[in-house]
Amino acid sequence: MKKLVLVLGDQLKADSSAFNNFSPETDHVIMIESVGEASYVWSHQAKIALFLSAMRHFAEQLKSKKYHLTYIAKSKQSIVAELKQHIQKNQYTHLVCVEPGEWRLKTDLENLAAELNIHLDLRCDNHFYCSIDEFKKWAGDKKEFRLEYFYRYMRKKHHVLMQENGEPEGDQWNFDDQRTKQCICFLMGMARTDIT
Repeated sequence: MKKLVLVLGDQLKADSSAFNNFSPETDHVIMIESVGEASYVWSHQAKIALFLSAMRHFAEQLKSKKYHLTYIAKSKQSIVAELKQHIQKNQYTHLVCVEPGEWRLKTDLENLAAELNIHLDLRCDNHFYCSIDEFKKWAGDKKEFRLEYFYRYMRKKHHVLMQENGEPEGDQWNFDDQRTKQCICFLMGMARTDIT
């Protein structure tokens, strides 16, 4: 087995599930700066600079641990295109990655693994309160989805702003009604100003 761990730019954690059962002696890590990813959705230049800086600093941390790391900077290709070349060149049999937050990238990785006939190990992103599988289970066969009900479920589960008796702090789940009234009053005031 020849394992490659892909670390994405928004998953820079030393305790990432991508490194579970990681062997610094035999396993390899790859990080890719893709120009296309930076421009796929509009982002402020300062955000992109901070993002790339964080990636490069994390790469230095991995190097200091003596991890086998390939860092591809300023690639004009997509992450998957760079990954494909690297996998073919080095003949990896297993690709490990924390499940991407971007559905498009997740699908592209699945297609790449199928095309190259390698094992893809997509792992749970442990910096969220809830996994995709847990959300699917909660959603089940509900006929109506309201984010508020999911928030309540998560608040109860993780004891966020909850009292000992199981009620929300302040005895209210939210203050949406007050905010709605404030917005209406504000907009009505703006309309009156526009008329005069």
